[in-house]
Amino acid sequence: MDTSDPNQPKIVHAFMPRDTAGYSIKETWDVLGMRATRSDDTLLDEIFVPDRYIARVVPAGFGGADFFVLCIFAWALMGFANVYYAIAKSQPALPSQALAQNLVQNSATVRQFLTQAVTLYQGTLLPGYYDSWIIHQREVLQQQVVDALDRLVTL
Repeated sequence: MDTSDPNQPKIVHAFMPRDTAGYSIKETWDVLGMRATRSDDTLLDEIFVPDRYIARVVPAGFGGADFFVLCIFAWALMGFANVYYAIAKSQPALPSQALAQNLVQNSATVRQFLTQAVTLYQGTLLPGYYDSWIIHQREVLQQQVVDALDRLVTL
């Protein structure tokens, strides 16, 4: 951010070679399975960017949110929302931790939770995808449904 005029700060969009002195990345993001959302901290310590690398300068705040910026947010939000929606649709509404630890004693309540979980299970999580986290989560969900069915049979 250019704060040379405190009354009118500006956001400076620039390209910078990775070997620029004073530039580093601090890994701070635990992405789990969403590697595409990785967002580590970029540290800039007294760097200099030549004018030829400056792409655009816009006012700070919402005034700088022109069509270009809004399109980036629209693309990202719609993409990420679809991924999270697909994952949420694939997961059964599993019983609470209390149920899993046999802390719920009322068999009618247990039966209701387990029936709901089995009913909501939509089948294989993200079929056609084989990242290690998906395979693991898919197996966990499948085992939870089998366990819920086993427990329903004994109630």
